[in-house]
Amino acid sequence: MDNSSLIPLANHAMDFLLIAAAVWMAITVVKLRLGGALSSSVNRIVVGAMILGIAHVIETLSLQHGMEEHLNELVHRVIILAGFLALILGIQSLVAGFGKRSE
Repeated sequence: MDNSSLIPLANHAMDFLLIAAAVWMAITVVKLRLGGALSSSVNRIVVGAMILGIAHVIETLSLQHGMEEHLNELVHRVIILAGFLALILGIQSLVAGFGKRSE
């Protein structure tokens, strides 16, 4: 096996780890049985993590199935932006829930 055949394998392994980490986060949050604003905040953060993991899987599969590289990069960045927006919303609601703002 040469280096060129190891790179796709490494990409798939990393994609799997990203999705596995997001699933672990979701399972952990369910086990915590949080309520109220904290639950909503943490759920948004977990959704953001899941979107980020899925974005990389979509990027890998799109390239393998012949999507043009520049279009693939644009789609990837849009999905990453959606993941960050979910993270931002989750963090903002955490800050609002704890009522601590630096002024």
